Amino acid sequence: MSRPARTLRTSVACAIAATLATPAIAQERARQIEEIMVTAERKEASVSDTSISITALTGDFMEDFGIRNQSDLQNLIPATVIRPYDLSIRGIGRPFRALGGDPGVATYVNGVYSEDFYIASSGGFWDIDRVEVLRGPQGTLYGRNAVGGAVNFLHKLPTYEFEAEVKTVLSNFDGREGYAMISGPLIKDKLAARVTGYKRKRDGIIEEKGIGKDLDSLGDENYTLQLRWNPTDNIELNTRVNERSVNRVMGGADGGGLVVLSEEGLPTRNTISPAFGFRAVDRSQTDFIANDFFDPNADVFNFTNPTTGQVVEAQRLRGGLDPALGGATGRPNQGFGNPNPTNECVFFDRDDIKGDDLCATTNGLNFERFDHQAVSFDATWDASDNHSFKYIFGYTDYFYDRITDDDLTASQDFDRQFYVIQETEYVSHELQWFWDVNDRLSFTSGAFAYDAKITQRGDFFSSTSEARYLNPSVPVFGAPRTTLFQGKAGAPGGIPLPNGTTLYLGDWQGDVGTRVPHGPVTDATDLEYQTRTEREAYAAYTQGVFDINDKLSVTFGVRWAEDQLAGEENLFRYSENIVPLDNATLVATNIALGSIVGDAATGIPDLDANGQLQYTGNTILTEGLPVSLTVYRPVERKDDKVTWRLNFDYNVNDNTLIYAGATSGFRAGGFNLGFFSESPTYEPEELIAYEVGLKTTLLDGTLQLNASAYVYDYENIHSVVYEASATGGTTNSVVAVDGAEIFGVEADALWFATEDLTIGGNFSYTPSEITTDFNVIDDFNPNTPNSIFSPEDRTINAKGRSLPRVAEWKWTAWAQNQWSLGDRGVLNLNTSLSWIDDVYFTVFEAERDQAPAYFRWDARMTWTSVTGKYSVNAFVNNILDDIGIRQVLPEVEETGWRRSAMTTEPRIFGLEFVWKMGPEY
Repeated sequence: MSRPARTLRTSVACAIAATLATPAIAQERARQIEEIMVTAERKEASVSDTSISITALTGDFMEDFGIRNQSDLQNLIPATVIRPYDLSIRGIGRPFRALGGDPGVATYVNGVYSEDFYIASSGGFWDIDRVEVLRGPQGTLYGRNAVGGAVNFLHKLPTYEFEAEVKTVLSNFDGREGYAMISGPLIKDKLAARVTGYKRKRDGIIEEKGIGKDLDSLGDENYTLQLRWNPTDNIELNTRVNERSVNRVMGGADGGGLVVLSEEGLPTRNTISPAFGFRAVDRSQTDFIANDFFDPNADVFNFTNPTTGQVVEAQRLRGGLDPALGGATGRPNQGFGNPNPTNECVFFDRDDIKGDDLCATTNGLNFERFDHQAVSFDATWDASDNHSFKYIFGYTDYFYDRITDDDLTASQDFDRQFYVIQETEYVSHELQWFWDVNDRLSFTSGAFAYDAKITQRGDFFSSTSEARYLNPSVPVFGAPRTTLFQGKAGAPGGIPLPNGTTLYLGDWQGDVGTRVPHGPVTDATDLEYQTRTEREAYAAYTQGVFDINDKLSVTFGVRWAEDQLAGEENLFRYSENIVPLDNATLVATNIALGSIVGDAATGIPDLDANGQLQYTGNTILTEGLPVSLTVYRPVERKDDKVTWRLNFDYNVNDNTLIYAGATSGFRAGGFNLGFFSESPTYEPEELIAYEVGLKTTLLDGTLQLNASAYVYDYENIHSVVYEASATGGTTNSVVAVDGAEIFGVEADALWFATEDLTIGGNFSYTPSEITTDFNVIDDFNPNTPNSIFSPEDRTINAKGRSLPRVAEWKWTAWAQNQWSLGDRGVLNLNTSLSWIDDVYFTVFEAERDQAPAYFRWDARMTWTSVTGKYSVNAFVNNILDDIGIRQVLPEVEETGWRRSAMTTEPRIFGLEFVWKMGPEY
């Protein structure tokens, strides 16, 4: 069967952000806007009947516009920012990627809930039926962790007619992708199967200026088997099994950027200081051993006290001589002595990065692996004309590990690598009941149970076997070296600390052959941790729709949810300066260990020609005598909440719908795991969202318009901050901010301008504000070092500032034109333009933590044979080769206030070849 030349297959897909009511069809027109059927309300309905702000993208639309990864997807969804593993909608998402917390946007794959947006969104979107993005809290039907919205990924089902497809993609950076699908009946009209698979490879897109392969490569494959069984006319059973693996050169992740933006607030790397940090100096102090000694040969830095306005003169810490202030733990500057140019691959001007400029400097030990298995099953029974039931089961387990160059230098003298492994198991059950009481009243009710077990273990180590970590040190306590699980085992000698933490201290006896299970041998470890959580969640819900009359209807719903969460954190680390030492003893000890060149008898070190301390070998002691410490803390909490929804729909006419409603949202509290925060747990997040919307069609059904406006009233919104610790220094924590507001306006349009030309687009405006006093320590500011100023001096009230990870303005415009070539087929040109505003990644609204606004332009030309059996596509993504920043990772003084980033892709161009088989071809 030939494909009609005038059919626009994107017409269904492009009802972006809520397709509207079924248009009145003008008979004289050949083209008309079609409906999209979605499951936003947990049962199939047209988008025009769903009073939710929703973007529904069909698989055909995603193919036409080449949507194959997260950054592609981000461009088409209003008010949405997608980071490597998570996303934020209208400013709501996961504030920190660590165990103990939940996403703010719920992800569903074929109806099965998943905590990991990464799993569903990074697989190339092959053989997908549609993606539905629901914006705003889903307080009843979804409820759990849908405080910001929900994303549904729905794959194509097995068919009772034979069909098959093969696709090959060739692109620059030696990109090679292969896709295949076959579907058809095993038993006519009773049992069908669908098998899909793909394998994708691509070289790295970030040039490695240090050692090893270019960064951010692609290596991904997935194989899926689906079965669809209809034993009777009113029963359908579907099951899906898939095996996926990723093996690639790392290019960045949440908490792991490899592109350096700045260090110490400067466009250069610090390679001359053994350790980061400063000391206040007194120009009259001539005693070299004194901490405030003024070195006339060293640089002088002026810092202004943000509280008093007093200017403080300071010089850099002298490694091994000056005990660091502010609770630092003896971490050196691994870039010390790095032979690479200090400004190489530092992108201080973030507004003008081109694809050809992208580079990084590492030692080449960067990889990411992912092994994922999943099984889903659903059974639907239409018991009668008024009652139907659906059961959904999901099981997922995955193994994830990666190594990242933590110091981002190619130095072979000093080095720090980060290895992390995570093992996860999710099991969920959901039972749904759909009841049409009569023609005017219907209910959707259900029960949900979920169990999640997650273990994460990490190891910071030196790949160059740095001597300060590898070798034993001078005994301090006369106690054996501590071990990672010593606190969990309840060993004697623990020191109780606040918040249920137990501390153990021991001598440093070196580190040889430490191995994380399933991982590499990690000699010279300076920090090792394990965190574990187990969550049990339950919910029951019901939502009803009542048609008051032919024009007015009301939707009302309620959901009860309970979360029980238990966890623990273990930490082992190397540290220094645990016991007080005078400087002479400290220097003499360093000399004895072969760290500083000098006179052991007098304790006076030698200086080089630049007035810097001289070292032997690759041993640097930054603060004092090495010791080992272990801390352990168990945590648990329980949260329950009832959320609700109330919404009114008014059908002005067959083409226009107005809706207004209020919905409450809830996200359970969580744990601050992995860094022994001053606040072990944080409180649940709650909001009430008020929204009004319009959906309409005009111009004889050729123009769709959609608009919505909303206000969020927040309590306890989760945010990442530093807070003062009772044991000294500061700790990284997720805390609940008392109050915030988010306002927003969104709109989109779809227009069949001519018989051949279609134009569409959307925009969003999302201002936000913290509305209550929120005092937070700014440890990220290189102008106020914690080695100089107290936590009180560095505390800022963030009231009135915007929320992080929100793009205030965002827009997309796209167009498609097609030309009929008669019996030679059809030619389509698709092009899209998108722009995303500045995004801040801390509450301080500082330029140093900002991802600047960026623009993207894509284009694709597709030839399709007259039958639709063959097609060839030439594409260019990011035509202007502009690089946007998807994530900024801010660091503190101990690591030189470095800012690193994960970026968008440079210009990608190539060819696609598609071959299809089936009755219509």
